[in-house]
Amino acid sequence: MRTLALSILLALPLLSVAQIEKGTYFLGGSILSNGQAPISFRNGQLNLNADVSSGFFVLRNTAVGLRTHTRMGISRRTMRLDLGGDLFMRYYVPVSQRVSLFAEGSFGILNSFNSRNDATYNWFRQDRSLSVGTSIWLTDNLAIEPMVTVSRNRLSSESLVTSRRNISSSVGLHYYFGRGKSK
Repeated sequence: MRTLALSILLALPLLSVAQIEKGTYFLGGSILSNGQAPISFRNGQLNLNADVSSGFFVLRNTAVGLRTHTRMGISRRTMRLDLGGDLFMRYYVPVSQRVSLFAEGSFGILNSFNSRNDATYNWFRQDRSLSVGTSIWLTDNLAIEPMVTVSRNRLSSESLVTSRRNISSSVGLHYYFGRGKSK
């Protein structure tokens, strides 16, 4: 029984119907991050979030890419602006014609500018993350992608250096240029 399960698991990446070929590009971003929409109003603060990602398949089912992060929070007394980006690598395991699982590793930076009552605080953050998710193909080229991420963050400011672990979730929407076309 274990041999059969192992054989099926090893054969999954060899399925030709759902492979993503070398040379395919994708573009998209998060439409929901930790339960927050791109525009939200919470605790008296207006929040704007935009995560955009783009990638390129360097091998069959293996992509590298860049993700940018922009977040802004505005309330009566404070304003926060976060700008950053990360490099990532993803490996896809096709499960069926319409579903692929993926694992992703990333490294990134984020700079946070905070203003509160005429005082300014700046933070610099380094992230290392591991994620797992699934691509659910709505069409041959468009996928919705729920993902769970475990990250280790190193935060530093002028007077403090600290690190923390974080678990987050997001839902992305990505368009894959050229997927479904045979080469």
